[in-house]
Amino acid sequence: MPLYDMHCDKCGPVTDVWARIDEEIMPCKCGGTMRRVISATRSNPDWEPYLDEHLVPQHHSGPPTLVRSRQHRKELMRQLGVVDPWSGL
Repeated sequence: MPLYDMHCDKCGPVTDVWARIDEEIMPCKCGGTMRRVISATRSNPDWEPYLDEHLVPQHHSGPPTLVRSRQHRKELMRQLGVVDPWSGL
């Protein structure tokens, strides 16, 4: 399901809601009605380098290897023989 911006007629704030494409109107927690609003598209860029504790070899003696991107993480997983059951790697 896509993420949409919804505005509540009663309480006012715009919130992100996971909804089906045909759900243009939804009930709000306050009892009001939320309506989908037109908003700019968003994308998720690669993240800042980080240390993934699951990809550190057990007897690692050097400086930690930081994950730089999704592709780099996949390469590290292949090198270390780590299997991710959710991505098929």
